[in-house]
Parts: sequence; structure tokens; C-alpha cells
Amino acid sequence: MVRRLVGFYEYGNALDYLDRLASMSDKEDFDAINEILADHHEFDLFVNLPDGFRENTSSDGVEDLQDVGRSGLEWIVALARVEFGAMVSGFTSHPTPYQSVQPESFAYNATMQLLLEGVAGHYSALQDAKNLHAKLMKIHRDDQVRTALAKSRRVRIARMMLQALGKMDPATYSDQQASELVEVQRKLNVQQRNLRSIINVWLMTQTTEERSVSSESFEREFVNACGVQLEAERRELAAGTATVTHFPVDRQ
Repeated sequence: MVRRLVGFYEYGNALDYLDRLASMSDKEDFDAINEILADHHEFDLFVNLPDGFRENTSSDGVEDLQDVGRSGLEWIVALARVEFGAMVSGFTSHPTPYQSVQPESFAYNATMQLLLEGVAGHYSALQDAKNLHAKLMKIHRDDQVRTALAKSRRVRIARMMLQALGKMDPATYSDQQASELVEVQRKLNVQQRNLRSIINVWLMTQTTEERSVSSESFEREFVNACGVQLEAERRELAAGTATVTHFPVDRQ
């Protein structure tokens, strides 16, 4: 299914070519590449640098948007890594989608920054649905599980981003980030358990009533998608990556 996603091959091919370009470039080459990119603002990134996971507000109560412009090869590669990893996280059962992002890899720091921003964004969006389990139980069964599957993918993407962030040097995090990352992981784990329960119940109650060919094809594909989400968690457990990540606590 992941191969059908718009951008999967594009991001994958971009990473392949850009990693090779970075491996054969020296400082002079990078300076020249970044100078060219600076003249093409369509490649600029505007990132929101989160201090934490609660809404930031200024003294007058207006949300403090910390959008900062970034340009250069490092940020283009970082974006491709995060987007490609998110697709693998949400649509496959791979237990470590960001395993290739290591401290010695090109654009590591920029990638970690975008992952932190990604977790903050996904977490904020997921918190908009308060009492998730209770609300989903009121929806028609088929709509309920489709909603649960979509949210389950989003939760898993955020959790896989957290998995990568948990491998960073503890000194990288501010005290606020460190304590909130622990709480974010806990809440995402709770949401994932609730969503997994909904998906499991739906799979167990599937019947064999007659359907049209097109309906059968869609249903089979949807059942497979649900299975992928459940298999992803089983693989995480088997790989030892589904345990709680212990981010550093307040260092004061």
C-alpha cells in the first residue's frame, strides 16, 4: 500500500540521489549548492521550532508562532527523510522506520528538529479529539473503524518519530521538552491501545455476507490495512522498540 502513496517514490529517489551528492561533496561544494538553493525560494522551509507541546502564547494572549525560515541542502534532505519515514511508519509494519538517521548521517540535526516539530504537530492534532474512545464508539461500525485506522496511523507516525528522538543526546533537550516528551509518549500509548481495541473488535465481527466484486475488493484491502497496523505493533514488540522511551527528566 505504501508504494501507492503520492510522493513515496519521489522522496525515496530524492534521498538516494541527495545522499550520494552529499557523500561526494566537500565544504566548497556545499557552499556552492546552498548558494544556488538560496536563489530558489521554492526550496525554502518554514519550520515552527517548538519549545514544548503546549500552546505558546505571548503576553497579550496571541499564539506565538515561531516560524523560522530555513534553506539549503541540509534542510531539503531532512524534509525528505521525515516524510519518507512517516510514510513507512503509517503504511508498513517496519519496526524502526527512522533507523537510517544516525548522528553521523548528513542532515542529522535538521532531521531531528523536523521530527520534534512533527511530533508536536501530530500530538496537538490528536488532542483535538477529546475522549477519543467514547466518541468513536458512537459512530456507525464501519465508519468507526475507518476513523480508528486513520488515527492509528497518525499515532504510530508520532510514536516512531518519538522513537528516533529518544536516541538523541539528552543534553539536546530543554527541561520543558524532556518532561513533556515523556508525557506525550504516555498519552500516545494510551490512544494506540484504545484504537487497537476498536480495530480488533471490528476484525473479529466481520461477516461473510455477499458483497459486490468492487465492494469485496475494497473490503479486502481495508481488512489488510487494519492487519498491517496490528502487525506493526507486533513487530515493534518483537524488535524491542515498543517499550516506553525514557527521555531525560528535569535537570534542575
